[in-house]
Amino acid sequence: MTPRYTRIPEGQNIPYNLPPAPKGFTWKVMPELLMDVLIPDGWYYTQRLTDDVDEFYVTKEFFDIETGKYSTGMSVKIYRETENVDESANEYIFNLTFGETTKKVVDSMQVNSKSNTITLYSLLLESEIPDLEPGDPNRKKKMVCNAIADIRNKTLYLMVFESPLALWDEEWNARGGPVTLSVINLLFAGR
Repeated sequence: MTPRYTRIPEGQNIPYNLPPAPKGFTWKVMPELLMDVLIPDGWYYTQRLTDDVDEFYVTKEFFDIETGKYSTGMSVKIYRETENVDESANEYIFNLTFGETTKKVVDSMQVNSKSNTITLYSLLLESEIPDLEPGDPNRKKKMVCNAIADIRNKTLYLMVFESPLALWDEEWNARGGPVTLSVINLLFAGR
């Protein structure tokens, strides 16, 4: 997909076909963003569009966008008309790597599209939120953090899937991986 952020008029068909959703998932088509994401059955989708940033959340629990708190899920923030988009993506990942809540960087990678117009920076990290009580399951989390720079369209995508550390393997393997990869794959495929 090459996001253009041209708003599609109400009722206009989307000019592509998505693969069938895996069992336990439904496609959420977002024509206003020219994006799509897999939603696990029983999960929530929340969206906010502003002049500066478009954002959406796919969460296990009901999510109030004003409070910004959830236990398990993915956030995607889309910044359009970003100058030096590749530099911004790299800076985002750098800041996460050395952030005060980051306890351990488990893995990292960088991938470029064939045309070198899209770059993915990705981190798998463990974090600890000191403001939460020691027994709170959300105090220790694992996260996959992605910064995707679409250089041609000057668009920056910041995506984070997070879950309490104790639930990570189950949540990532069953739901987090497919949700995250559904967005990344469509971006790289040029939908």
